[in-house]
Amino acid sequence: MNEPLRTPGTIQPFGVLIIVDIATFTLRHVSDNADEIFRRSATSILGTPLEDLIGRESTGRLRARARDPLTRGDPVPIMVAAGQVDVILHVDGQLAIIEFEPRLPSPRGAETDDLYSVIQRLQRLVSSDAVRVAVVEEVRRLTGFDRVMIYHFHPDGHGEVVAEDRLPEMDPYLGFHFPASDIPAQARTLYLTKHSRSIATNSYTPVEILSSSEGISDLPLDLSQAELRSISPHHLQFMANIGQASSLSLSLVRDGHLIGMITCAHRTPRLMPSVMRRGLEVLAGQVALQLDSLDQVARMARELDASRIRTSLVDQVELGGGVADALTKRSTTLLDLVPADGALISYGGTITRLGHATPSVDGEALTAWVTENRALLPFATASLAADAPGLARSLPMIAGILIVSLGSGSGFIAWCRLEVSRSISWLGSPAASNRATPVSPRNSFALWQQAVADTSTAWREAEVNGATGLSSDLNGTFMRRLESQLAYFAVHDQLTGLPNRLSLERHLDDALSQSDPEQITALFIDLDRFKAVNDSLGHRAGDALLQEAARRIADTVTPEEFVARLGGDEFIVLCSGERASRSADLADLIVAAFREPIVFQGSTVLVTVSVGLASSTPGGSTAELLSEADLAMYSSKDLGRNRMSRFESLLGEKASSRFHMEQALRVGIGGGELLLEYQTVSRTSDQAAVGVEALVRWHRDGLVHAPPNDFIPLAESTGLIIPLGRWVISEAVTQLGAWRHAGVVGADFTMAINLSPVQLSDSELLRTLDAACDSAEVSKSSVILEITESSLVSEGSPMTDVLNSISGAGYVFSIDDFGTGHSSLSYLRYLPTGQIKIDRSFVSGLLTNPRDAALVAAVIGLAHDFGMICVAEGVETSAQLEALQRLGCDLAQGFLLGAPVSAADVRIT
Repeated sequence: MNEPLRTPGTIQPFGVLIIVDIATFTLRHVSDNADEIFRRSATSILGTPLEDLIGRESTGRLRARARDPLTRGDPVPIMVAAGQVDVILHVDGQLAIIEFEPRLPSPRGAETDDLYSVIQRLQRLVSSDAVRVAVVEEVRRLTGFDRVMIYHFHPDGHGEVVAEDRLPEMDPYLGFHFPASDIPAQARTLYLTKHSRSIATNSYTPVEILSSSEGISDLPLDLSQAELRSISPHHLQFMANIGQASSLSLSLVRDGHLIGMITCAHRTPRLMPSVMRRGLEVLAGQVALQLDSLDQVARMARELDASRIRTSLVDQVELGGGVADALTKRSTTLLDLVPADGALISYGGTITRLGHATPSVDGEALTAWVTENRALLPFATASLAADAPGLARSLPMIAGILIVSLGSGSGFIAWCRLEVSRSISWLGSPAASNRATPVSPRNSFALWQQAVADTSTAWREAEVNGATGLSSDLNGTFMRRLESQLAYFAVHDQLTGLPNRLSLERHLDDALSQSDPEQITALFIDLDRFKAVNDSLGHRAGDALLQEAARRIADTVTPEEFVARLGGDEFIVLCSGERASRSADLADLIVAAFREPIVFQGSTVLVTVSVGLASSTPGGSTAELLSEADLAMYSSKDLGRNRMSRFESLLGEKASSRFHMEQALRVGIGGGELLLEYQTVSRTSDQAAVGVEALVRWHRDGLVHAPPNDFIPLAESTGLIIPLGRWVISEAVTQLGAWRHAGVVGADFTMAINLSPVQLSDSELLRTLDAACDSAEVSKSSVILEITESSLVSEGSPMTDVLNSISGAGYVFSIDDFGTGHSSLSYLRYLPTGQIKIDRSFVSGLLTNPRDAALVAAVIGLAHDFGMICVAEGVETSAQLEALQRLGCDLAQGFLLGAPVSAADVRIT
């Protein structure tokens, strides 16, 4: 419908309209019934000053109104030739629209003071329904109209009568619905421009507006704010069809949106005085504000109640036990938060059901739909058949569903509601057959019932917010739980439960840093020929052997001793104070504890131990003590194993060896003794190589001179890591460029390079990287810089600035050995990380240790939630690779996929 509702060119005849130029207040347009007010014809007053018609004083009052937006629209009483009138002024650009209405007496009992009393009475009411009921009663008393109703507009635009007061003999409309087309969109925008609309009679003859230049105006004069604006013929016909001769409508506006209307209807012509109409506009504004306030109070009450229930549910989860049981079998359940006929929880691959509506729900079909449509969550519908027909076919008993995510994986919570058969009462059929033409008003307003099927009770906004709030709360709980687990495993060995190397070094550092430290003796314990057992019986047997070894050592020592697993098949026992003086006896007891064979799945294994003993010296360090105990342990092995040896004269030999190794390394860095080997990094999905990791080796005369675990720490402690690291960067990036130019690899093939924390203090690091990439014509994004988690730093440190600067240049950072360092998830929040590498210790236990499996799954989900790539290290078996594929790990490396080899031997498949 494109009727000129704002510019009809005519007015209703219950007053006179003139339009003046604001600058001169000269009449430019006049309605053709001017003689009823001014006793002069419209044509005779066109072009004359308004002052000639109403006098200087009244004109001055109107000029003041034109300058003051706050008082425009308020009636001004003045005298004219026909007597006292009410004058209403509106401004439209450079024009002032002025309306003159005969001054009418207010209905009995409807004085201005009574309006104030009504507003005060309404303000004492504390529910929206009570306010609506009181409003229709008060407005009908004030106006004397036959019927007063409040319409509420639903989100789809259709309306509903939510309050009504009427004469007893009239048919009730309360609860009836009417289609949105009864009040078209362009008409609704008018109700936002002009908050009241008075139609004195639906059988009037429109009065034309004349122009000073041409007689009948052909200008599109905007009469949106005019009280007298002519009415659409369609609306007049609508009134006739419904039995209304006159009406008064008041807008209910909230935040610039038309949320409803107060409508007064009369079966005979009726016109309210302008003062009364203006007062009712104020009343409607107060009612809209009060309804909004009450709705907000009710919403806050619902949110507080939901928050209390959410807190109770989260507390139940944090108390321990299964997540599903905590949400379904404790004092507070999911159905307390969101009323429904049932609920389902999918978590950890298991579905738990609650309520009578869920036993027949196809859990696999629902899981598949959620997995495919996870981006739609939270998902809420009261008509599943209409909004998700495919899912509805799998859930035949369910009409409405509300789904939110649970955890970082594929988990979810779904509330289900059964069908609720109901009937909607329409004020006349909304069907096309009830109209003469598509734009005509409906002919009949007889009661029409619509049966609604395949729908449930609608999900309220507070219910959806409560569900999504619970999802967020639980995900936060899971994140904290994961961080706690990572923090625990950062200082504990997952296989044996003993403190790990990091915990050991912290313990020793604290003890040795005391002002007057007690002597500490370290027992370095290594299982003899463990590798042979591991290789012959498999990793499961090896793990069982390590667990039994940990148990025997722990059973041998007293609570005063500190026991840790250093790594592999190496354990440490620390004795201090008086216990240190008897440490040799304890070492003998530990050796004796392993003389008894170990039985594993029918196999009898005899494993002995070699123990090295070293004592701290004043000013000595943790590294020195452990190194001396290590040397003593190797002495035991050299002497035939299954014994204890004490560190004594080996100290000088160790220092000498270290000095000579440092000198040799200095020569080796500049003498071409360093080589790079490359281990492929492959996709788990198809095992295609997508990159390599560069690994430095030290060779002399064709033989391995020293393992990296020996010379890399030495390089770090002496500063040689800076020139060594620069050589590695240049060599690795150059090799990547050579492969690309030869067409061996594509542009997206990556080169991973390990960085020492010491290198991050190198002011030339970024220039070294840029120079290597520029020389080799390699993109910076293909260079991945790996930093071990234990070397990461707190937010705000200078090293963080270095990392951000290098990342900002385009390089990608990867956290290596994730889960074995400090394990603070805060790193992922502030460090520019693109990859997470799961440590090989977790991968090795993926198939045998449920904790390892859970932690690997959690880290993969965490990486994906942060938009990162997840790489698994140390993949040695097909079963491990298949498990990683199922968990969604992106990339993997390990001996199964390729051992470290020279550049010439790298195979890219």
